[in-house]
Amino acid sequence: MKKKTLLLTCLMVIIALLPCKAFSQNSNPVDKKAEIYNRIFLPDSLLTKEELKLKYLSGDMVVANMYIDGNTICTRLKEDDFIKNNIPIYYYKVLIQDIKNANEYALKNKIHRDSLSKLMLDAKTYYLKNKPKF
Repeated sequence: MKKKTLLLTCLMVIIALLPCKAFSQNSNPVDKKAEIYNRIFLPDSLLTKEELKLKYLSGDMVVANMYIDGNTICTRLKEDDFIKNNIPIYYYKVLIQDIKNANEYALKNKIHRDSLSKLMLDAKTYYLKNKPKF
């Protein structure tokens, strides 16, 4: 159960991954990743209307494009999808790294397709249920 909870948390982070502000070009990559994760866990009430729209636009993109192939979490998203939606490319890179980390965790802990599919469905359902109406 603990493994499933941890993986579900990873999936929720992946799905909610892409919240808010663009970063300056001079930002340290470690600081960028920390800021992304800090924003994910900020309550919506602390975000501006613009930040909320970007958070949920990117979340919608991730939810619509995540799938399971074999025992692997995958996405159909490409860097161009982020560019077209004015989302910083760094968010795409963090998404891909988090998917890789979740897949490594699933492999190491022998979490198979059926469990991954259920976790993915639960994470998507939770996201869609808790998404505010704009």
